[in-house]
Amino acid sequence: MWVFRFEKMLAENESYYIENPQVGENTADNKFVNNSNKLHFCPITMVTKSNDFVGPLYGFSFENYQTIIENNIPEKT
Repeated sequence: MWVFRFEKMLAENESYYIENPQVGENTADNKFVNNSNKLHFCPITMVTKSNDFVGPLYGFSFENYQTIIENNIPEKT
C-alpha cells in the first residue's frame, strides 16, 4: 500500500485528481464506504490538487470500462 507516500499531500475538504490508481474488490470486514470496490494507490499513482473541481464532493462514481471508452457516461454520476 502506497498511501504513506501521499498522506502529507492530502487534506480534508480538498479536491484532488487521482490518476492511475488500481481498483479492486473491497473484501475487508470493516468497510469505510458502502461499495464493493476500493482504490489502491501504487507506485505509478499521481495525485494533483484541483483548484477548479466540478463534480460530486463526497464519493466516487465507478463506471463500466466499456462505457468509459465509448464515451457514454451518464450525466450526474
